[in-house]
Amino acid sequence: VVTVGLQSAQTHVIEDNLNPTWNCTLSLPLNNSHFGQDVEFSVWDKDFVRTTQGSDDFLGRLRLPMAKLLQKRAAELNQRLEDTSKGELHVKAWLEHETQGGYPSTPSAVWEFEVKAGFESFDPSSQKVLEDLYQASLAGGAPSVKIRSGSVEVWVDFRAMTQQVVGGTRTRPIRRRAIRQS
Repeated sequence: VVTVGLQSAQTHVIEDNLNPTWNCTLSLPLNNSHFGQDVEFSVWDKDFVRTTQGSDDFLGRLRLPMAKLLQKRAAELNQRLEDTSKGELHVKAWLEHETQGGYPSTPSAVWEFEVKAGFESFDPSSQKVLEDLYQASLAGGAPSVKIRSGSVEVWVDFRAMTQQVVGGTRTRPIRRRAIRQS
């Protein structure tokens, strides 16, 4: 079972197998309210005869912080299950943008950093990542994140609204400039 907030999806059941391979894709609709939460992958043993076997047995879980998924747009986990003494799970997770429903099709803000002559925009490919991570920080996610803007890795602190090139010493102000929707 994969859960984010109140959203969940479930794989098919594999019977009589101590090393199952599901090899399936599950999709969950997400919005900004999910950005500060974890994606939880839980594993259960399905009991088909409830009168003799009782309820389904919890076998363990993995948690993936949404902020980590937002930062890289994809994640692959191959880890021991939490809350149990044995078992491991291998999962791949990624984000897909939708033009209807989940993500807005047009940006609501432009992210910029200070230069001598005013402000300059972060690389276009990092704009959506910055906005998603900012929204995640507002929802309780990481207030400071590392992103790639063009060929440069940068630490961004949303609380202080500053950025610093990884390995550098200079901290620069950043700003989020809202775009008016027509």
